[in-house]
Amino acid sequence: MKPIRIFRHVACEAPGYLGEFLDRHQVPWELIRRAHQAGVPMMGICFGGQLMSKALGGEVTKGDGMEIGWYPLQRINGEAHSGWLDGLPTTFDTFHWHADTFSMPPGSEPLLKSQCFRNQAYIFGDHIGMQFHLEMTEEMVEAWLSKYGSDLMLTSRCAQSSRTITDDLSAKIKQLHQVSDVIYGNWLERVRRK
Repeated sequence: MKPIRIFRHVACEAPGYLGEFLDRHQVPWELIRRAHQAGVPMMGICFGGQLMSKALGGEVTKGDGMEIGWYPLQRINGEAHSGWLDGLPTTFDTFHWHADTFSMPPGSEPLLKSQCFRNQAYIFGDHIGMQFHLEMTEEMVEAWLSKYGSDLMLTSRCAQSSRTITDDLSAKIKQLHQVSDVIYGNWLERVRRK
């Protein structure tokens, strides 16, 4: 199997000054562009999806408030979507925690949207960029609420309460992992074909 690159970011795992150095020298964007040119399938989750969008010609901007909690995503029909969402219903819930959003890079196709943020996922050949969080576990949700819970106090039409987020959390995570298995699996098939 060929090497793959997955870009992911969590603010509490920031690289410190190394991040500033890499940013100043355009390293993240150059790595993404090189992987794209080499045909290496990439997956970007939240900040990773934003990095991919920017590197491939899109823009990253502030959204209209924050999107925090469990919100449904809807499929956007398109010709290039074959296989990406096979096995999933047309609408399904995922976990969100972001204020920024990305535009569609030129040549990409939108894949998913929500009522809060129009651009939730895009595909670009064998790459997928997502704004939402497929990777969450119960422990991660609890940790984010503990560390970043003050975000819930900000005025936003798309920020759920801590109680709403954690109500029936085990069932929500189980359903999220079913969605994750489908999207991760369909992406992995593209990796294996390379």
